[in-house]
Amino acid sequence: MPIKTLPDTMVSPVTGETLRRGVRPFAVSYKGRSVTVQLPGYYPDHGDDGVLVGDDMAVTDAALRTLKDQAEGAGFPTERRHDREYTLEELGQLIDESRKSGISTQSVDEIFAEAERIFAARYGGQPRKS
Repeated sequence: MPIKTLPDTMVSPVTGETLRRGVRPFAVSYKGRSVTVQLPGYYPDHGDDGVLVGDDMAVTDAALRTLKDQAEGAGFPTERRHDREYTLEELGQLIDESRKSGISTQSVDEIFAEAERIFAARYGGQPRKS
C-alpha cells in the first residue's frame, strides 16, 4: 500500500478560506507534566484554527501515552516487559492480545514513518540516520 500524500491546501469548512498544510506547536499535558509537539494539519495564514485529518493527531496521542507512562512511573514500554518474569498464563495472554490485534494494513514505510513521529513526540527530535 503506497503512502498517501495529502494536498498542500484545502478550503476551510467553517470560514471558506484557504488552509495550507503545515505544523503548529501544540501543548500536551497530563498530571502536571507537559510537552509541546509539532502538530501537523491544515492552517490559515493567520491564526491557529486549523483542520486535522487522517493521522494528524498521532503525534499528540504518542505524547500523551509517554506523559502517562512517565506520570505512572511505567517507563518505556519495552522496559515494562523485561522488569519481571511472567507466568505461562500471562505469556499466553500477551500472545492472545498480539494475535487479536491482527495483521497491519500499513506498509513497512508507513510503520517506520509512524515510529519516527512517535520518537519525535517522545524525545523532541528526529532519530539518527544510520
